[in-house]
Amino acid sequence: GKSGIRIKYLMKSEAASPEKLLNLEKDLNKISYKKTPIGGLFSRMLLILNRYDHRINDLNNFYAIPLVILKSIKNKRLINFDKKRNILLGYSNNRINFKELIVPLINEFPDNYILYGPVVEKDNNTISLDDFPNLNLLQCLKILWFSFLKFPQISKKFRENKVFCSNLVIFNNFFTQLTRLESINLIIKNFKIVIVDSDRNYMNASIVLAANTMGIKTVTLVHGMMNPVYGYNPILANEVWCWGEFDKNLLLDLEVAPSKIKVVGNPIIQNDSTYKLNK
Repeated sequence: GKSGIRIKYLMKSEAASPEKLLNLEKDLNKISYKKTPIGGLFSRMLLILNRYDHRINDLNNFYAIPLVILKSIKNKRLINFDKKRNILLGYSNNRINFKELIVPLINEFPDNYILYGPVVEKDNNTISLDDFPNLNLLQCLKILWFSFLKFPQISKKFRENKVFCSNLVIFNNFFTQLTRLESINLIIKNFKIVIVDSDRNYMNASIVLAANTMGIKTVTLVHGMMNPVYGYNPILANEVWCWGEFDKNLLLDLEVAPSKIKVVGNPIIQNDSTYKLNK
């Protein structure tokens, strides 16, 4: 019956073509949260949906929102770092092709960096991903209310673009990403630049979009082979720093503006002792 169809749509997600996802993200960018277009907040979720990765099921549950609210209220540490530091370096994964892109940059900015990542030693120069979100109960409830108000528009855009995803996944992603966005809004205003290993995953997308809205320069690095058409693209950051001309040409093929592309080399290789000896 109709109730069975509703439940199926609520819980079920299907793989979608890259072209549909690109069009959907553009459509979602017509909706804003405090002047920040929301399309990029769905970038990681849509990439997983493109692959129909099993990790999409992490958002397909009814307890995600209460857990986010409880975690947010418990986290009270984000305002404790050194306010004089103005370069935010972020990595999203402990795999070498992510973490080792960012960690060598610490030596370039020893007195100016704040580092965030999945596992960091907690001091005044680091932020753990576990510290997010960091809001009080009233802030969480305001975001939850905004999410409810905007959800019909968002859900409609998914249907119009024929991207079939569980309503529960869509809503949970939207709400959790907004809490991350609001959390970073509270601490990022004094930064001059944000450099991340990849701008299209859950945490980094929020940070990059928040920084963009505030006029802070944002940079994403290249962490591996680029898979057209949907994944690295569209670039959320102001600039993408790539390894060489091969990467540059791939980005140009993806219609990334030439002005956004900078060839800087690979920090993983350049930080390797054998590279330095043979240079």
